[in-house]
Amino acid sequence: MSDLQLVVAICKARGDGGARHWILMLAEDNAESATWYHSTGGPTQGKPYSVEIAMKRFRSQGVDKHYKIATIPAKEKNKVKAAVQNTTAKFCQRWVVDVLASLEKKTLVPQGTADTWYKAMEVDPYSDDGAPRPKGSSSQATKPSASSAASSSSAAAKSSSASSSKSKVEWVWDDKAKRYKYWDASAKKWVWQQ
Repeated sequence: MSDLQLVVAICKARGDGGARHWILMLAEDNAESATWYHSTGGPTQGKPYSVEIAMKRFRSQGVDKHYKIATIPAKEKNKVKAAVQNTTAKFCQRWVVDVLASLEKKTLVPQGTADTWYKAMEVDPYSDDGAPRPKGSSSQATKPSASSAASSSSAAAKSSSASSSKSKVEWVWDDKAKRYKYWDASAKKWVWQQ
């Protein structure tokens, strides 16, 4: 078996202005299929987050762009799978960043890869797992170039996980205020997205 390419795939925008879905893919050069690793579920699908591993088409119609991260020796494939399975399911973009940080520790991807992708995360209005929204900015983040994603030399991002109370938060859209809010039962008040 030849070496494998580790890729971050970014899906097409859904049209609702929300964050795009990110997938890690592992495939041989020019392969028609790839192993997809991604975190699915969550508030938009009405079910808990879960990690999915499946063999699917590399050039899926739902994928907008592919960014090569690293070449993985075939004998190291199981280390990628272990990092995937040991990373807690959450908002897909944050989950990809956390897996990349784990792979950095195993020296399978270049140092700084997780930090580069952390900076590219889009805002997730449903949880604290996504990138914080800078005041006055849109929810779409700038994607790193393939070369910056593969060659960044900045420090790796530190993994963070949402507390169990945060994971139970259910954001709802307020049409009048034009922003998300959730009910804080302990404080008996609405909490607005910043």
